Amino acid sequence: MTPFLKRFLIFFVLFMALMVGLFVWIFGSVMDAMPDMSAGVAEIVITANPGTCWSGSVGDASRDGCGSQTLQFSSDYGIYVAVIQKSAGDHSQLSVTLNVKGTTMDREYTNSPFGMVTVSGGNP
Repeated sequence: MTPFLKRFLIFFVLFMALMVGLFVWIFGSVMDAMPDMSAGVAEIVITANPGTCWSGSVGDASRDGCGSQTLQFSSDYGIYVAVIQKSAGDHSQLSVTLNVKGTTMDREYTNSPFGMVTVSGGNP
């Protein structure tokens, strides 16, 4: 093997090791910065007077009820959405809180007659 070929092979191996290390460092940084898009379970806390009825969409299911309730629902992609509307034309308060993995992601309320609340969030 000639000295030139020997130097070229050493350079090539070092260059490739550097490129692999750089790729792993960049790819690892990108993956750490991405949000957690894994499946999970969220909790919706609906707070309302006992006589205040509501209906809406929680995840991919329709739900209805009266008064305060806590509902759990799942998501295949770690994105959670709930839309709840009051069924009454009064000025009572309807409050909806979205909790994901123990963290409050969104909280909204309405006092409007037939008011609507939308909460959404993803995995923390």
